Amino acid sequence: MKNNASENITELSQINFVHEALRTTASAVINRAYNLQNGDTLQGFNLAFTSWITILVFYLEASEKYLEQHLKQLLFERNYADKNTNNALIIWFTGLSKSNHDRQLKRIEDVFSILHIEIGKTSLITRTIQHLTLGILRLKIAQEDYLETQEESLIPLILKNSTPIKQLHFLKHMLIDQESEDPKWIIKWVIGQLDPHGKKLVLDLEKRLDILI
Repeated sequence: MKNNASENITELSQINFVHEALRTTASAVINRAYNLQNGDTLQGFNLAFTSWITILVFYLEASEKYLEQHLKQLLFERNYADKNTNNALIIWFTGLSKSNHDRQLKRIEDVFSILHIEIGKTSLITRTIQHLTLGILRLKIAQEDYLETQEESLIPLILKNSTPIKQLHFLKHMLIDQESEDPKWIIKWVIGQLDPHGKKLVLDLEKRLDILI
């Protein structure tokens, strides 16, 4: 399921803007891989790939840290009668998330291994281009599986059972990097990948997040 980020806007559903930006960037990187030719160098491609991976890894780590935390708090507050159901949900979501997370890190490592070997060479050959393109395709697929799992399962559950203010607090953890000298760097990056309507919505979201900082 690929949601249109301009539809059904609620607080947490705006995380789909990050998903949209990640998908756009992944497509741009794979297009660069497709356009590599014998004799090209990897410097420009390496910069584009590293930029994508910086965002993706931040999002993976933030998701792993805060999604489980938020889900546990949500289920505790809902106080479902069947605690076994609560535990099963947590185990299922976190297990699936961890599996997808680890698969993406493996795909990232595979591509960096190719780049590490080839980056110093003066020109590419067909075999390297094929290996690199395949590695990027596998990573793009792994990313898509991860984003779809969130969109189809976890985000709807949280949307259904948490208040807008709690969703904003969750988004703050996902979109504000408190350990960076520029805490809003990921928001700036997302805005740079969106159309004018999406940019306006994310700028509006940023103002609401400012109240929480």
